[in-house]
Amino acid sequence: MNLITKSKYWHKPTYESLTRAVASMKDVCLNEGIAKLAMPQIGCGLDKLQWGKVREIIKEAFEDTEVEIVVCTL
Repeated sequence: MNLITKSKYWHKPTYESLTRAVASMKDVCLNEGIAKLAMPQIGCGLDKLQWGKVREIIKEAFEDTEVEIVVCTL
């Protein structure tokens, strides 16, 4: 599954667009019965968002769920 964090591939995501994408990802996980999710540090790296803020967005979105999230780094 791909998570879309920006409107055009050459644009940079914002914390607002990332928050919407994470909320959508949460809905998919809950609707599809997904209990575990692995992902990279989305929005960071070339897209230049700060991992500390992105991490908090993900934690807040999933705090009321049982979904286990593993973040992979290189």
